[in-house]
Formats: sequence, C-alpha cells, structure tokens
Amino acid sequence: MIFKVGDISISINCSNDILRRGILSQYNEFILETNENVSDFILEIDWEPSYHDRLQEEFVIKFIDNYITASNQFSSVRFDLKNNVGVLQINLRDPFYAIDYFLRICLSLIAFNHGGFLLHSAGIVRNDLAYLFFGPSGSGKTTIAKNSSNFKILNDDLILILNQNGKWKAYGTPFWNPTQETPRNDNAHVKGAFYIIKDDKVHLDTLYRSKALGLLIAGIPIINANKDYIYRTIALLEEFLNDIPAFELRLPKGAHFWEVIDDYFGKYD
Repeated sequence: MIFKVGDISISINCSNDILRRGILSQYNEFILETNENVSDFILEIDWEPSYHDRLQEEFVIKFIDNYITASNQFSSVRFDLKNNVGVLQINLRDPFYAIDYFLRICLSLIAFNHGGFLLHSAGIVRNDLAYLFFGPSGSGKTTIAKNSSNFKILNDDLILILNQNGKWKAYGTPFWNPTQETPRNDNAHVKGAFYIIKDDKVHLDTLYRSKALGLLIAGIPIINANKDYIYRTIALLEEFLNDIPAFELRLPKGAHFWEVIDDYFGKYD
C-alpha cells in the first residue's frame, strides 16, 4: 500500500494483517491500495506485539552520513537516504504511535529533498487559497481552526508545503489526535503565513524577514535538528518568503480575525 501526501508517496510494507488493517483505518483517504512499488521511499515495518504499552520516552534521532536513526526503548528505525528505504521495528502492544512518529520523519525528509518542508501550522483554505497559522504548541493553532470551521481545514497542526511550478502549495497531512480538527487530503496555493501571538486585542503586523525566517525554522520538525541542513533550510525559506508574505497575528482566544486579514489584503493586493 502507498501512503501519499501531495506528490510524495511512501510504500509501506508489512506482513501482519492486523497492522495492515490498522494502517488503512488510521490514514484512510491518504492510503492507496496498490501492488505497484513506484514511490519516493519504501518503509518496511516489523511489529512484534508485546505487553509493553506506549511510553512517553522521547525518540533519540541521529544523523550519520546518508543514514538517519531514531529510537527509544521499544521502537527503532533506520533510514537509508541514499537508497530511499527504511526499516521500522516496533515491540509494543499498540504500534501506531511509533508508526505515526516515523512517518512524520519520513515525510519531512522526502519533502526537504523535494524542495519543500513540513511546518507546525494550521492550514485553512478560504476562497480557494491557503492561510498558514504557525507557532509553538499552545499558541492557538487548533483554536483558530475550530473558529474557522465553516472553511476547509487541511490540518490544524502539521502542513506539507511544496513548490509546484513556481507556486507554493499547502497540503493537508493525516497526523492528528481526537482533540484536533479532522484533517483533509486536499491542497491550495498559499496566500500568507501568520505567526500567532496571544494578546488582549487583534492586531496584524508584517514580520521582518529575519524574524520570519527564524520563526519558520523553529516550526519545521526533524530537519532543524540537523546542523548540516541549516544552510539549505535557510535558502529554502528565503525562497518561500520571496513569494509569500509573513505576518505577526496578535489575538485573544476566540477572537474574530478574518476581517483584519481581509483589510490588509484588500489594501495591498
């Protein structure tokens, strides 16, 4: 079966029928059932069920030449970036937290090699254009998505961004939990990026380029952990900011903000 987000595809191979059915259920519309092995990456999953429950222990990620490893006490993966294959070994009662985490790593790496990136952001499609609301955990991404439920929500936490024919597009990803908005397998061209700050009133300011660059780097998972990728990351985000305006959006919880955004683009578009 093929896990597909945007133009990025990962072939998932596993021999356990329970695990296969679980993956199909978990990622639903992001899965293509096919025997074709035409994909950007192949991920082999070896699951040995055990009595161990999911631990909150952090995964340790290491970058070594063309390999990336990530592991904790009961899960490990080794990515071969030269041959685009990975082997995931899980020794847990419930394997899906580990699978979800490692698919994020895999998607992040492939996106980066395709000239794109994952961003911790809510992606909301309004009038056929995507607005990105990014910031650290607790900044209000999910709240903004809930308050924009009459529009199309790509995802309220993690968005794939790719450059397609010179235009930046935002894609929904299937990574979420029940407290969040259900993601969509859809996409739209990016209109703007908004860094969220909690405040007592709604206010929109253009971000200085250097500040926008730093905030975006902080919002990119996995890739920003590798110092060898930093210059490529900066060049990539410089290209993004050449095309996409970035803002600082200050707002109280639950506040209406679309009018402020509309006012800005109405004046300067």
